[in-house]
Amino acid sequence: MKVGILTFHYAYNYGAALQAYGLQKALQELGFKPSIIDYRSLPIMAHNRGLGILSGRFLSVIKMRSRFKTFQEDHMLLSKRLYNAKAIIRETKDYKALIVGSDQVWNTNATNGDTIYFLDIPLSKHIKKISYAACFGEEEINKSSKQHISRYLSNFDFISVRNMMSANIVSKYHGTMPKVVLDPTVLTDFTLVTSKIISMTPYILVYALHRGKDEKKMTQLVNEAKKTIKLPVYSISQRWDFPIADCHIRNIGPSEWLTYFEQAAFIITDSFHGLLFALKYQKPFMVSALNNKANRIIEIVNKYTLSDRIILNDADMPKNEIYKDEIDYSKISQNMDRDVQESREFLLRALSA
Repeated sequence: MKVGILTFHYAYNYGAALQAYGLQKALQELGFKPSIIDYRSLPIMAHNRGLGILSGRFLSVIKMRSRFKTFQEDHMLLSKRLYNAKAIIRETKDYKALIVGSDQVWNTNATNGDTIYFLDIPLSKHIKKISYAACFGEEEINKSSKQHISRYLSNFDFISVRNMMSANIVSKYHGTMPKVVLDPTVLTDFTLVTSKIISMTPYILVYALHRGKDEKKMTQLVNEAKKTIKLPVYSISQRWDFPIADCHIRNIGPSEWLTYFEQAAFIITDSFHGLLFALKYQKPFMVSALNNKANRIIEIVNKYTLSDRIILNDADMPKNEIYKDEIDYSKISQNMDRDVQESREFLLRALSA
């Protein structure tokens, strides 16, 4: 059964690339034939093109993008490249289903109102329309989309979302409470796409996406961690270099990113996918959630009862012992395995209906 995936697979973002691969691999494991629809949304492409210039690290970004392209070519099952609705309709006429997600595919600010991610196009009637772990990204939908959101959601035969915030939006505008499922990065194993050993020296890994409050607080966390566990600090730097890091890791692709997470002795991050891979690899960690898009991070931490591992306000600072304490992952793993099973069952049920 041929199944298309419509998501942000080509964004130069580690979480975006890995969630696309994760859903592809999970569908293969369930016995389907997935194809990532290589749709290039022009507004999103324009945003990505400016990233290197705006960050002032043009050559560095070019090298990093080359590694992302290699990851896509080596590990993603891509359709031919498509740029508009008509091309998608032609390409998918023989597909049995289209899955939108995961990631912030329903964040109309991020997509600049591109309604293709709501499947608001005249697809063949036999195609099942499914969302998997779709996310709105923000609690407030922009005014231009509010009046249409109910119609957009009615395009889908089966809806699942990534967090309760998105579930509440669907409930408000569609009248039904959707299934909340796990991000695809949690559904499967990444061994086949992880690079070989990078460092034999234990290290604290910092993966920071946000500046301002998060950067200031994470600098405090890193200082305390370094004093307490006395390890060098490696920072994965995509747009800017994290202060006080001993080693700045630049220009890497998704495969290398995975390896740095897998081998870290301790992880400090403000990233949703950074948190998920800390959990996936069962690492001790601290996560900062001071930015205005942290609700998905807070939800995961609460879901697995890890409230001592999150910073929620400027005044928070963990006790020094937290950096030496191991996390008991036995119960967490049981709960995650249960959630993985339920998420896979949603896919199987939607695709088999």
